[in-house]
Amino acid sequence: MSLPEALLNPNPSALALDVDGTITTASPAVVHELVRAAKVLGSKVAINTARPASYCRDPYLTKFLDIPLEDHYCYDGNVPWTLRNLVGGGVPAAKVRALQTIQAGSDVADRRCVILVDDRGDNVAAAHRAGFGVLQVSKERGVSMADAKELVVRLQECRRAFTTGEQRRTLTRRE
Repeated sequence: MSLPEALLNPNPSALALDVDGTITTASPAVVHELVRAAKVLGSKVAINTARPASYCRDPYLTKFLDIPLEDHYCYDGNVPWTLRNLVGGGVPAAKVRALQTIQAGSDVADRRCVILVDDRGDNVAAAHRAGFGVLQVSKERGVSMADAKELVVRLQECRRAFTTGEQRRTLTRRE
């Protein structure tokens, strides 16, 4: 039995999806296809949300998108969830910490290949300042088909750059 290409040549990339306003308002078919395509490319796919930690233990997202519970990153603050925007850098800082954990856990060498998909500009800006790849989507429509296509192209670029050893040069045009 042969191994799928993604297992033979793992892509050093990760896709971190926000929940509210990103996948909840998107077409389920588009989100499913994006997750499937990312996995085919060997990408780690994770949930990165500002919802409380109890949400990450809910198996719904695991079942809905086939993303294991250990790849769900919820708000990590040591304060009541209702005060999460006021302490420790708030939600944007928590999203960046989750991206750092995702990067470390998936051995992605280039931060630009750890891509946060989020509807909130403050989260996207914080991730971008930290050197991560980002894509801001419309809160009203979530991840669109055009967004999904762009993300797949970026994941393909990360894979191609890693396998050819040209990661820095190839990725400089898209941050």
